[in-house]
Amino acid sequence: AHEIGNPLAAVQGYLSLMESGLPEKDERDARRRSLAEIDRIHGTIKKLLAYARGGETSEEPRRPFSTQRAIEEAIALVRGHPAMRDVEIENAAGVGDACDVDGHAGALHQVLVNLLLNAAQALASTNDRKIWIGRAVKDDLVELSVRDNGPGISTDDIERVFDPFYTTKEPGEGTGLGLAVSRAIMEAMDGDLSVTSTRGKGACFVARVPRTPKAGE
Repeated sequence: AHEIGNPLAAVQGYLSLMESGLPEKDERDARRRSLAEIDRIHGTIKKLLAYARGGETSEEPRRPFSTQRAIEEAIALVRGHPAMRDVEIENAAGVGDACDVDGHAGALHQVLVNLLLNAAQALASTNDRKIWIGRAVKDDLVELSVRDNGPGISTDDIERVFDPFYTTKEPGEGTGLGLAVSRAIMEAMDGDLSVTSTRGKGACFVARVPRTPKAGE
């Protein structure tokens, strides 16, 4: 309610200003800001729907895709984000287009982008900020890890980071749905999402998804 109520109140305020009459330049600015707040509301509702549906973001059938390619695309997308300024991303996952899992590539891409941006935001007060993203094949699973060298997550918080609406961010900076939706997405692909952290030494999120058997296996 907070994440919808605040932008809604802002839109009402901008509309009241326009109703009372504004110079053309100020009215354009009020319209632009109103649209931005409506986009925030739309984004919150999309996250709620994704969580309510158990993470399934598409009715399309699952298709084979490359996790290495999904990682490359996620890194490319976040590079220009303000949170990534002065953050070094090390891709230790390698590159390649070989399909290794079945599912929705767009959904995994969403999870990776969320983990990368969360890691960057956790590094806000850290010097020499770094994020490592890796990939490992363990038995019948592909594990994708996103690790940072930030302050880490407290024992109390780590027990709740995947709870819907739980967030340690300032009001207006997060809905507390990103990690809940991300875990739901991974579970919808018969995988999971977990986290480990040592206070003062960063955090590591690991997304696991069943590997597509190679021919002859």
